[in-house]
Amino acid sequence: MAEKYDFKKIEKKWQAFWEKHGTFSASDDAIKPKFYGLIEFPYPSGAGLHVGHPRSYTALDVVTRKKRMEGFNVLFPIGWDAFGLPAEQYAIKTGARPAVTTKENIKKFKQQLQSLGLGFDWSREVDTTDPKYYKWTQWIFLQLFKQGLAYKAEMAINWCPQDKIGLANEEVIDGKCERCGGVVERRTKEQWLLRITQYADRLIDDLQFLDYIEPVKLQQRNWIGRSEGARIKFPLPDIAEPEFGGDHFQNFLEVFTTRPDTIFGATYMVIAPEHPLIAKAASRIKNKSAVEKYIDQARKKSDLERTDLAKEKTGVELKGITALNPLTDERVPIWIADYVLPHYGTAAIMAVPAHDERDFEFAKKYKLPMKIVTCPHYPKQSCPVLKEAYTGEGHNIESDFLNGLPTGEAKKKIIEWLEEHGVGSRNVQYKLRDWVFSRQRYWGEPIPMVHCEKCKDKSKYGDGWFPIAEKELPLGLPEIKKYEVTDTGESPLSKVKNWVRAECPECGGPAIRETDTMPNWAGSSWYFLRYAAPHDDAFFGKRLWEKDEIQPNDLDKRLFALLKEVHALFTAHDVPFWVAGSMMMNGLNRKLWRHMHDIDMFVRGSDWERILELLRGDGFIIHEEHDGWNRVEKNGCQM
Repeated sequence: MAEKYDFKKIEKKWQAFWEKHGTFSASDDAIKPKFYGLIEFPYPSGAGLHVGHPRSYTALDVVTRKKRMEGFNVLFPIGWDAFGLPAEQYAIKTGARPAVTTKENIKKFKQQLQSLGLGFDWSREVDTTDPKYYKWTQWIFLQLFKQGLAYKAEMAINWCPQDKIGLANEEVIDGKCERCGGVVERRTKEQWLLRITQYADRLIDDLQFLDYIEPVKLQQRNWIGRSEGARIKFPLPDIAEPEFGGDHFQNFLEVFTTRPDTIFGATYMVIAPEHPLIAKAASRIKNKSAVEKYIDQARKKSDLERTDLAKEKTGVELKGITALNPLTDERVPIWIADYVLPHYGTAAIMAVPAHDERDFEFAKKYKLPMKIVTCPHYPKQSCPVLKEAYTGEGHNIESDFLNGLPTGEAKKKIIEWLEEHGVGSRNVQYKLRDWVFSRQRYWGEPIPMVHCEKCKDKSKYGDGWFPIAEKELPLGLPEIKKYEVTDTGESPLSKVKNWVRAECPECGGPAIRETDTMPNWAGSSWYFLRYAAPHDDAFFGKRLWEKDEIQPNDLDKRLFALLKEVHALFTAHDVPFWVAGSMMMNGLNRKLWRHMHDIDMFVRGSDWERILELLRGDGFIIHEEHDGWNRVEKNGCQM
């Protein structure tokens, strides 16, 4: 009779062996090939693991075990994405401290994961709520701020009055909070933002270097949503310039459009309910109560609801104010409608209902005029009255000096006219928005900034905000008894007066700390890097990363010399570039490659021929381009 397999005894034995001998720990062996198996680290909830955790972790565990058997030096780390709303909500409900419950939840998760026998490198375990970890999350924020990539501005957010929290669009269902079911409203608050829109072009252009499937690349392009078109100024003849508060506002309505060639077909304008024109010209609006009622209704809708193509379009005319078409001098009515968003383009559009589906549905509902100015049949036959909007390209009709021109030429000619007459210019817009990076909550990384009203005009970073000194990091969370957001929507930290009081780095006088905290994904945006050096004492104290036993060979030295030469060449001609791959890693002395073989260099390809000419002039040999790459060579070295 076969002996019964005692899995409890056997698994416990080998799990203890693995832990004692560090079986799954990555080594500093620079000879073996490397493999980094990265999982999305879990949020340690009180409920423990669910099936989705081992389902995805097991798959990569199989891959990493195979790689170890094939001789790879494998890094398969684990950690905890432990800041965020769930722990804070649990604290509000039970009175338990988030730090305590998070620690207990991590302990439970760790026991469960270890019992499954997954081959994680537990020596590199990280926790985003550990001050030793979020010290560097705060440090990263300071670097972004100093480079002008973090700033504070007023933003309209989804606000749940019952839970007293800001909500993401995905957390608003049919205008209600998904947690409590209460009606959500739009509230304007000052928020910290990260200027990710500055990298919009690079995010799109550099997709060519990624080995992603095409549907993923398409999704990325659509998410960024680069649109090329023009900004056009429509005069507001009913409004005197002083009503707009001097220089900041002028007496025109500026729109962005991807089809400036259809301007002769613009029969009305639409602005977002949040557009500043409404407040600035309030005295001229004849139906103010109807406008205010509509704005109040729009506040209760998320952006997703407002832009849903399947939903019926709604709006209210702004009676008493009209715009002037700069091409025809015709007055056109101005409407407010919630399908126009405040953060895209200029929060205003010229409506061409004959050639835009949303405008067509809106015009049909409110019986607004439509004018066909692009014909797909030209010149063979006249264009009939459209039963639906024609959004494709064609030739212009009923468009004065654009008549007969195909769409591409018409766009070019109208932009030239707009620029010549000072009423418009070529422009690029993005659906991508800057990242709202602050939360009015307790359980998150404190934002390491202070504000001094006295030094408001001295802050080179803007509006009286100053970064705290890096030596003061980490800025820890104070212990508090109540975790509810205040009635004004401020963070619970605003009630901790001793913590809020600070010293101004500029004048040494009294200042106040920022009481908003970072979102939970602040720490989860860089954890894959922390796994490489999870312990500060080893990284900065023992400085193991400096102990490179491999001496550079002749090729290494020539590559470094070549990099310096290219850097000087490109810098002199203002060519942006960056280095990746083995060159970058060896330049940091990280012992990840035995020796370098080439330089992986990337440049912005907007003027690629000019870049190649610079290299040729410096003695480089250019090899044939393949798959978007060029191989260049000099002195036996390749890039």
